[in-house]
Amino acid sequence: MTSALPVPIEFELPERWRPAEPDGVGAPSAAYVALRPEPAGDFVANITVSGEQLGTGRTVTAYADEALQRLRETAPDAELTKRTEAGSQTAPGLTQVVSLTTDVNGHPRRVLQVQVFLAVPDPQDAERQAVIELVLSAVPEEIDQVVGDFRTFVDSVSPHAEPSE
Repeated sequence: MTSALPVPIEFELPERWRPAEPDGVGAPSAAYVALRPEPAGDFVANITVSGEQLGTGRTVTAYADEALQRLRETAPDAELTKRTEAGSQTAPGLTQVVSLTTDVNGHPRRVLQVQVFLAVPDPQDAERQAVIELVLSAVPEEIDQVVGDFRTFVDSVSPHAEPSE
């Protein structure tokens, strides 16, 4: 079952990427999935969007640590290769790169994930924040071709503006 985001956001898909039904591509916990139509052999590069309320005292870094632990439940060799914190104290963000092995059509396949975590204020309650998780998954030989599209996608993400009355 597709998950809903804790706060509404807007974004623009990069050129040539197409939306996919999360349940249909094996990402039931995602709120949104996009696929690159030109696969690199047996693996289709993808972008997933998910998120949840951050909760009192919980940091974006703690959420990123938890995301890595969840990933290790299905990919025990998932290894954090790089982490960069960004943003400000009121709007923190974090980017990390994770290397892992996944099963593709019955064969192990090395995959890289670029994970971006953004703290977003809850429009219903200024005291609360949500974290939005944006993830690019691609094979190592394709990552350089798709990471620019992912940066464009991340740059387009913003809180959904409620129409004024």
